[in-house]
Amino acid sequence: MMGIKVLDYRIAVEEIKDTDAKTPSGIIVPEFAKYSQKAGRVVAVGSGKLLSNGKREPMDVRVGDIVIYDKYSGVEVEHDGTTYTILGGAEVLAVIKGTGGEHE
Repeated sequence: MMGIKVLDYRIAVEEIKDTDAKTPSGIIVPEFAKYSQKAGRVVAVGSGKLLSNGKREPMDVRVGDIVIYDKYSGVEVEHDGTTYTILGGAEVLAVIKGTGGEHE
């Protein structure tokens, strides 16, 4: 995702359109994701929430994770013909374990 850098406590996700798809590690994205929630693969992660002591709180998600988020969360942006959703860290409802993020 060249050209877009998310800041602070935000992530950028690319929506997974086919919610019956399997991830590279064999995890099936849940069917419910296409109703009131969406599923997406994290493509960029900000540096974390700035705390009052000047340190950053690390993000709970990593590039490559598949996350579940509310259908109406975030802001959609288009870059190089692809639509991404920029989410605040608190807007992520869940991370599907075993989806291949950099922290595994």
